[in-house]
Amino acid sequence: MFNLSRNHYLLLLVMWSGLILAWLFGHEIIKAIYDGNAFVFNRLIQGQSHITFEEYYALYDTFIRLALTLAILLTLGSPILNWIFKVENRIKPFRLTDLYLFIYISLLCLITFYLGMQGYIDNNNWRIGDWLINYQAGFVRRGLLGEAYLWLWKTTATEPAIYVLLTQIVCYFSFFLFLGLLLRRQESLLPFILLIVSPFIFAFHLHDLQGGFRKEILYLALFPLFTWISITVSQSAIRSTTVLIMLVYPVLILSHEMLAVFLPYFLSVYIAKTDRSLKPDLLIGVLLVISIAAFYAAITHAGNNQHVEIICDSLNPHAVHHCKTEGAISALARSTEYGLNAVRDGIQNQGYFYKYGTCLLLALLAFVPIFNRFQFIKHNWLASLFIMSSILGTIPLFIVAIDWGRFLHIHLVSLLVLLLINPATDENPRGLIARAGGYIDGVISKGNISSLILYLGIISLLILYALSWHIPHTGMDEIWLHHLPL
Repeated sequence: MFNLSRNHYLLLLVMWSGLILAWLFGHEIIKAIYDGNAFVFNRLIQGQSHITFEEYYALYDTFIRLALTLAILLTLGSPILNWIFKVENRIKPFRLTDLYLFIYISLLCLITFYLGMQGYIDNNNWRIGDWLINYQAGFVRRGLLGEAYLWLWKTTATEPAIYVLLTQIVCYFSFFLFLGLLLRRQESLLPFILLIVSPFIFAFHLHDLQGGFRKEILYLALFPLFTWISITVSQSAIRSTTVLIMLVYPVLILSHEMLAVFLPYFLSVYIAKTDRSLKPDLLIGVLLVISIAAFYAAITHAGNNQHVEIICDSLNPHAVHHCKTEGAISALARSTEYGLNAVRDGIQNQGYFYKYGTCLLLALLAFVPIFNRFQFIKHNWLASLFIMSSILGTIPLFIVAIDWGRFLHIHLVSLLVLLLINPATDENPRGLIARAGGYIDGVISKGNISSLILYLGIISLLILYALSWHIPHTGMDEIWLHHLPL
């Protein structure tokens, strides 16, 4: 229905035209806006009352360089993106509903990029600091990526937070793109509408900024991509891709040890989409040992105050705010006992069981329309075993860490992705959603006042579900939203 190739290259032309104009006339535009209303303009950056032109220009030039880098990546990746959309169109032609889906996802993606830039401007000690932990004080958990960013900083003279922001943008782009592609493969989006608009799939980080932009987005970028590949290519290609994942995954674990808990989800997809074969299965089992070793190395090198001091000093003059006392880097020195006490306080004084129990019930409500999809898990005992091992493996995280919302978010996204690996063309015609959808279509097609009221009622309920609650990354926040999240 859509000329994807033509539209894709038209967007590239518009993007490069805008960037060239911004590069040529950006400083003049800043000066014109500043002269028009300096007070409002100054509030755009950290609420400061006075910022010099030079500071504005430096910040603007930084973002232009970042935008140019992203544009170059997008341009170089255009043949790959074009191939992906051609494959998708060949497997299942694009429809008007797909356009609506990707407009929605694109808007959320743009908001995400904007909020990522805000985290960079703020030099946030969680959203940026989490990625800058490094090995300057010796081997320590979560330090691998930070060491790479440190090397890039020394090599290119570009501050490490820029590379963090670039990584975040690429990860979220992959997450939105491939989860969107998995959704459009379905025969109908109607059963998934609650999940699409929910506050815990695409919009989790928009409702709780401190819960987003953390290292689990490495996993969230990779898992939908792997699953999309698994429903697109042959079994031999799936096996090769799984081997590649097993080689790459230790990097994720050395970047954040908790990601080891979610590795079984990859194996469950592998089991579900391939027949058993001794040699590749044995190879994957052997490679699994590398991830186990990486996990052991991470948990046995927790970090201490000396690590915090040296890491923060190594980042000067680009260390995050309050690096040694607040945020992800300082958290390295916190003991397991500290985590246990924090969780105990959350349960006793912050209502963790009530809050997250309520969140889980509200989230599972969105899975009711696709309840029949769970038959896939029920009938594949080995895949079910891996899924259960991941869920049970999260229990220690709930005991020693207060970020329960982040763990729930990862599991809920993973569960949705798993339920999308078999694009359904045989939805039960007598199912609740099918009957409800038929009734709604029948009433709306009449075009009378009743159809209008029903249509507005459905839209209102969707908005209520999407914006009245969220899953806070810690239980310190309320789950009920009294205002629009952004």
